[in-house]
Amino acid sequence: MSLDNSPGETCRMLPNVMHMKSKFSFFLARIIFSDIEIIVFLFDFLFYFLFFIFFIFFLLTFSISHFLPFSVAVIVGAKWKMESG
Repeated sequence: MSLDNSPGETCRMLPNVMHMKSKFSFFLARIIFSDIEIIVFLFDFLFYFLFFIFFIFFLLTFSISHFLPFSVAVIVGAKWKMESG
């Protein structure tokens, strides 16, 4: 680099400075978005886990115990109808 600070040298250095700034901003963006992705993943996992617990242990238990006599009656009635002709 020459000592006279000619515009040519300054213009030649400008892309390097801009490149370093963009690399740094991409680095920060990657850190921020990786944290956001981790938070979203954890909340997503928590939501699906709670939904799974609710659906399996509460909803299916209630619906099976509620509709079990009806299901048994339909199966027995269908079998009796098939046997009786």
